[in-house]
Formats: sequence, structure tokens, C-alpha cells
Amino acid sequence: MGGRARQLGEALAVIKLLFTQEKSTYAGKYYQLKDALFEPKTVQKPHPPILIGGQGPKLILPLIARHANIWHLRVRDADPEGIKQLCANFDAICRQVGRDPAEVERAVSLRLEQLTGAPEEVRRQIQALADVGIRHFILSLSPADRKLLSRFAKEIMPAFRET
Repeated sequence: MGGRARQLGEALAVIKLLFTQEKSTYAGKYYQLKDALFEPKTVQKPHPPILIGGQGPKLILPLIARHANIWHLRVRDADPEGIKQLCANFDAICRQVGRDPAEVERAVSLRLEQLTGAPEEVRRQIQALADVGIRHFILSLSPADRKLLSRFAKEIMPAFRET
């Protein structure tokens, strides 16, 4: 695991260089570049948003704190208090690496079976997660969930659209 995390750290450094420099040179353990070109550059500056998922406190969370624009939390349930504690721990790591925690948005994946009850109850569950800092919700669906997705789009999402 540690080797993969270190490799990801180097990959992120390389990716950021390629998006921000005219020519990129990098000499690492896993990647080497010499005057590498990367054109055309993207419209998003300095680079497209970087989303990284994981929760390993020693390697992954500090890596996310340094490089990510969005942190994807893995959660077994949609417990706002547990997520709030995970976010508080991550915020401390951000401050340790010199980054404002507010610069990193939070995302979770949810299975529809994690969201139960009438539409008002589901809206309350999602609002509780939004209240602890979650800004992106990724729904895990199977092909059989199409009708549920349609209901979710009509009955739940309108309450959370930004105006």
C-alpha cells in the first residue's frame, strides 16, 4: 500500500507540472520527465479539479490534503456524526500540511438502500450530510434502479440545487 500511495504522490506532482508548465522536468523514483510538453492546456486553471478517494491516515490523507480539490470519503453508512469526525481528522491533517481545509470539497458515494423512507426523510438524511460538509453525492445504482433514480431526480434533487 505504501508504495502505491508514494507512486500516486509522484503522479500527482507530474500531472500538476504538466498542466501548469510550458515544459515539465521531473526526476522521481517512479516517474521521470525531461522538457515534456503537454498541449493544449485545459480551460480550468491551474488544472482540472483533482478528486482522490481514500482514508489512510498516514499516507493517503496527507496526500489528499496536499493535492486534491475534492476528497472522496468511503462510508459504510450515511452516519453524519461519523462523517463529521472523519472530516475533523482530515481538517487537522490539512492544517498540518499547510492547507486550508475549506479548499478541499468532500464527496461520498451512497447506495440507494442507504437512503430510506419517504422523500422528506431522504431529503433530511442528505441535508444532515450536507450540514457536516459533504458537497458531492455520488449515487451507486444498478440497471434495476432506473425508476428510483427518476424519482430521486424529481423528488429529492430539487431541494439541493443551487440558485
